[in-house]
Amino acid sequence: MGFMELTPIGYRYKEAGKLLTVSEPTVIRLIQAGKLERLQITENRFVVSRESLSAYMEAVKSGGDLRAYRYTPPNQRRSSTPDERKGLVAGVLSRFGLGSAG
Repeated sequence: MGFMELTPIGYRYKEAGKLLTVSEPTVIRLIQAGKLERLQITENRFVVSRESLSAYMEAVKSGGDLRAYRYTPPNQRRSSTPDERKGLVAGVLSRFGLGSAG
């Protein structure tokens, strides 16, 4: 059997702080503000989820308004309804003069 590389599901607060170049207390404040997701590994051990850390780092890189940023786990994200998707498609088509006349 070959070697299988494991990807961590999360990072300790200190590790997350190093990746973000902030202190551990700042990581804790980001968790409390809903910008990072905390995962409970054991009864007394918590880590910052890899997905939330990655998403936050992307938000920082994009230069968006971090005060308004909130992490939403994939299982809690709202999907669009068929009517919303139809409206979006119609809007794009009409913008390019491709919308139907009726």
